[in-house]
Amino acid sequence: MTDHFSTIGIPINSAEELTELLKKTSSEFLEISCRNGKYLKWSSDGGAELWCQIDKKGDWVGITPYFSGDSAMRVGIIGPVERTDDTDFERAIYGWSNPQSEDLESGEYPFVFDIVDWATYEDLDFPFLSNVSLSAFAHEISVYSSEEEYDSLQTEDPKLASESFIPSGLFNWSNEKRSHSEPYAMFSGRVLDCQQLNNPLTNANYHWALVKTLGGTIDVVCDPELLDRPIFKDGIVSGSFWLVGKIKEPKIKERKGLLSRFFT
Repeated sequence: MTDHFSTIGIPINSAEELTELLKKTSSEFLEISCRNGKYLKWSSDGGAELWCQIDKKGDWVGITPYFSGDSAMRVGIIGPVERTDDTDFERAIYGWSNPQSEDLESGEYPFVFDIVDWATYEDLDFPFLSNVSLSAFAHEISVYSSEEEYDSLQTEDPKLASESFIPSGLFNWSNEKRSHSEPYAMFSGRVLDCQQLNNPLTNANYHWALVKTLGGTIDVVCDPELLDRPIFKDGIVSGSFWLVGKIKEPKIKERKGLLSRFFT
């Protein structure tokens, strides 16, 4: 069975198994202070990461897998999404890919993605434009040898281009509250680079591809169980994915009067 952990080479069957794995590698975690406590981040040379969330009391809150790669997408960051199960460490963002003007909602398409390091951003000043590093964890994935093969297998309408993006997580979108949405998408794109990687925590393999799709590039990671053929450079991949990312240039609200305390 695949999940977001096995997608980066960490196949686990229970919470207890994950806990034991983290205990064995606790000395390898980097502590990152944030407004709600701290993150403990494990990272590998290949790009796989684990972000553990610890509150100010020292209690465990959760853990999020991530992949840090080469992707880049210009995004109009409109604002956070309201979800009932979010914590102080987790939030999803609503944005528009590749805005075409000063109107940040004029881009290629709207979409939602999770922020892996949400609590490290202080007082974001929405909306703003930023580069985003975006990773896609495959739930389903197909590989095509060429654009011609991809096109020939598009037998049902609407026929989608080889570089296309459908923000499936917005199907139940409520614009008034930015709610009822999830960080999921279906997209297709061309493979610019790819590699089979090994996770040193488990010695398990997983697959990575840098994919050019409508709006920018995305790092795709995949459990080998999902593949019926290898991913290769210049091929086409298509599927459904969970989206998680980092904001590269967060715009922070300006705070006035900070120097006044030094002159009183």
